[in-house]
Amino acid sequence: MVMTQSLPAVNLSASAEGSATLWFPPDVRSCFAAAIKARSRRQHARLSWLSKKIQKRFPAYAAYMLDLEGCDRRDWGRPEEALALFRQAEAISSFQEPSLGVNIAATLLELDRPLEAAKALKSWLDRFPENPALLKQGCSILMKQGRYAAALQVLETIDPRHVLADCRYEAADCLRALGRFRESVEAYAEAARLSPNFAHAWHTRIFIAHYAPDIDAEGLANVIQEWRAACPPPPPTPPKWLDRVKDPDKKLRIGLFSPGFNMHPVGWMASRSLWFLSKLPDCELYFYALSPGLNRHDPVRSRCKAAAARWIDVSSWSPDKLYRSALHDRLDIAVDLAGHGEGCVLPLFARRIAPVQVKWVGGLFNTTGEPNMDYLLSDRLETPKGCDAAYTEKLVRLPYSYISYHPADFGDTDREPDLPAPAVSCDAAPSPATDGTDAERPENAPPIRFASFNNIYKVNESIVSVWADILRRVPESTLLLKGNLLQHEEVQERIRRLFAACGVSADRLELEGPSNYAELMRTYRRVDIALDTWPYTGGLTTLEALWMGVPVITTPGPSFAGRHALSHLCNLGLDSLVAKDFAEYVSIAVSLAGNRALLRDLRPYSVLTSPIVRHEQLAADLHTAFRAMWERHCAGLPPVAMSFEQPSPIPEIFAPFLGNSGEKNAPGENRP
Repeated sequence: MVMTQSLPAVNLSASAEGSATLWFPPDVRSCFAAAIKARSRRQHARLSWLSKKIQKRFPAYAAYMLDLEGCDRRDWGRPEEALALFRQAEAISSFQEPSLGVNIAATLLELDRPLEAAKALKSWLDRFPENPALLKQGCSILMKQGRYAAALQVLETIDPRHVLADCRYEAADCLRALGRFRESVEAYAEAARLSPNFAHAWHTRIFIAHYAPDIDAEGLANVIQEWRAACPPPPPTPPKWLDRVKDPDKKLRIGLFSPGFNMHPVGWMASRSLWFLSKLPDCELYFYALSPGLNRHDPVRSRCKAAAARWIDVSSWSPDKLYRSALHDRLDIAVDLAGHGEGCVLPLFARRIAPVQVKWVGGLFNTTGEPNMDYLLSDRLETPKGCDAAYTEKLVRLPYSYISYHPADFGDTDREPDLPAPAVSCDAAPSPATDGTDAERPENAPPIRFASFNNIYKVNESIVSVWADILRRVPESTLLLKGNLLQHEEVQERIRRLFAACGVSADRLELEGPSNYAELMRTYRRVDIALDTWPYTGGLTTLEALWMGVPVITTPGPSFAGRHALSHLCNLGLDSLVAKDFAEYVSIAVSLAGNRALLRDLRPYSVLTSPIVRHEQLAADLHTAFRAMWERHCAGLPPVAMSFEQPSPIPEIFAPFLGNSGEKNAPGENRP
């Protein structure tokens, strides 16, 4: 939380500049200015020293310092310590700043103690019943509890003169959770318009627009254009600052920007191929980590660090500092792995930080709409022929998949991923509906269980009507839905209402909340057939289902995000599970459910024989693509679309690592 939010009455941001003329004595103002400076520089020890100094010399202002130090500890990833400091400040009866109540409630929420957060906030609301910051924090608590309709009602009571943009953003989040995507998209746009500097609202709007079933490809393009018109690009980098030796054979300095260099979908789909790429002598990789590494046992982060010629934690840096650092590093190629999603750095790429700029996995649901993004890494399936005009980038189609996947590297608990546990493997159990002798006796075979573990935001009226049709055509079948939001009764009730409107009773539905990763993967052993969402299809969830041997039925949507499952299935050789429309989607599902022998044969179909796990192959293909981009730059030629029909030869330098289970699950010699 910024200083002005923690201490609104004293305008500490002004104090930090030495221009405050408030009632603070000069000595107090100077000490606070030093404390603010220490916090901005992440000098935690110095901030603690200054805090003790102020509390000792100026006890009348101790509570302000305790609040400030608590905010720092929270930002530092120490919420328990932060809470203790906030409670100390609260105990000083003369300190009556509502922002302290916000800080206490927010920290308790971060500690996953929503009931305590609600109780603490109520005590402050009793004193300040109309305070907008407290009311807004109350909405956060209601949302944490899954009470999105109630949160919307509270938001409507907040004085529109205060935090209006933030309130519209929160309202958009509630509308999204309630499945009201069109309204959600417009609410994000309203939040962005109310606050010109609220760029995150625009990025979220672009992201959520891809969930809406009634927004087609043209509508998605319009959303991008509105963002570009409302958020003009920053000043460009002078060309002379980007001068590089135009040697097509030089060692390439490749910068990678992502919040996902950890146990994150980006890490699971990119880290192993990047590890192989780093072994090539003509490449050196610079990793700019946009999120802090809070878990020192994170195996994905360790792998990324092992691949890095330089590792930089930039999670606390200002945009200007990151910009200056990237230019100082003299990158030849800059690769964005965030897009419009978490950790967005598109303004950095808009200024241009390297002669060649590339979009790859991470927040990749369509074109970025950024003219200075030269290329977008894809494949022939995610971006089929004829779609190039929808992208501001030039499309680079790799011969196989544009990602390589390996499941998370931890076991039975998400909170302690360092605990030893057997790796989850694709040694899948038989389909429940085909297990044992019952498969030979159709009349005794158990009913088919369909499932979708996709983000519940992707479940809308359109796809529910399709799933309901399948359930009606497959007698006694059930549908298992599992996800984080399904822990909330309000979300469960929305799902039940959608199916009830399509003639499917609640007893045909199994709704489960979240679980740790290993349990999630084991749940696939209870599933016969996975049903994909639309128009935003499953990316990671499709890969996880396929890893566990569960067939996935999909139909492409109108965007890059709508073809994730298509790419994964076709690269696995399961084209027959891709439907051209909803009618064929239903037909495939019903046919497969009625053919127990085929379902049994599909179950052990191994991902390990597919390009999806060929980390060394993707590394070789990436190397070829990056070299081609750089050669065009050296020749003075503009970016151009490229399609690589044949896989690149595997460099001999990879040979010692092909069989190393620590870096690769070797697929043997089977190739599609």
